[in-house]
Amino acid sequence: MNYSHAMETILREWRKGEGMTIKEVADLVKCDPAIISKVERHVMLPARGLAWELAELTGIHVLHLIYPERYDSRGVRIGKDQT
Repeated sequence: MNYSHAMETILREWRKGEGMTIKEVADLVKCDPAIISKVERHVMLPARGLAWELAELTGIHVLHLIYPERYDSRGVRIGKDQT
């Protein structure tokens, strides 16, 4: 499956902004680096447990990680009136 680009922007930009490699992030959340790579590329969504670990590590809201198609690159809900 190929999901929205929002998570790639949020997660990958966070990682690169921190100067971290995929392996470093994977080590911190105790998962295989291939999973982090797939999540960043939207080949797969993170399991709930991994999403919570990533949210805690990055400060990205867990819903942005579980439902990337619902948020734009700034983390704003798509299709919702922001007034």
